Amino acid sequence: MTRRTRPSTIFIAAGLAILTWACGGSSSFPASLTPPAPLPTYTLSGGVVGMTATGLTPIEGVVVQAGQTKPVRTDANGFYTIPGLDAAARLTVTTIKAGYATGQTNVAISGDTRLDIQLVRVAIYTLSGVVSEVMPTGLTALEGVRIEVLSCAPDSNGCSVNVGQSAVTDKHGFYMIPGLYAGKENAVWVSIDGNYYADDPPPSTPCEGCFRVVTINGDTRVDIQLVRH
Repeated sequence: MTRRTRPSTIFIAAGLAILTWACGGSSSFPASLTPPAPLPTYTLSGGVVGMTATGLTPIEGVVVQAGQTKPVRTDANGFYTIPGLDAAARLTVTTIKAGYATGQTNVAISGDTRLDIQLVRVAIYTLSGVVSEVMPTGLTALEGVRIEVLSCAPDSNGCSVNVGQSAVTDKHGFYMIPGLYAGKENAVWVSIDGNYYADDPPPSTPCEGCFRVVTINGDTRVDIQLVRH
């Protein structure tokens, strides 16, 4: 008589076979994937100098930006460092400093790269004046008003970079902002808490964010009068 295997025995054996395969018993199971190694990055660094009566001198406080990276400033020795740049990148390096023409230099990154830059001096001027409120009894000086100026820095394209400067009026309403470039591209913003309106041009919008364009051909005085809304 032929011996028969019970169906339950067959199912158990098949299950054990599947479990063995899932646990690595079969050599056809793919090996674990290894994540790709991160791409290397490199550093751009160098010194920024300007010509003086004694020769080339390091310039402190120059804003240096490579492409869209975060801007850095040169130290007391005129040195800057920009890390984390991708290989094979070609970047435009921009340098900004009041009193100097804005510089733009193209550089290719293929490893740690040194780029020294010489800036050219240009004339700069000072904007000053008094901010006051128009009252029935006359003008009253306003303290704590923030004045902001975007001054067009000359570069190889004529003017494409605006340098921001600001000051806050003292108890006499007086402000003074040095380091501005000559030309018509100087926008002056007035920022103050409260419902004030510009008296010139005629009041139309709140003075928070309003601005006027000033032509600077030398040290320039601009008095600003505000009216309370």
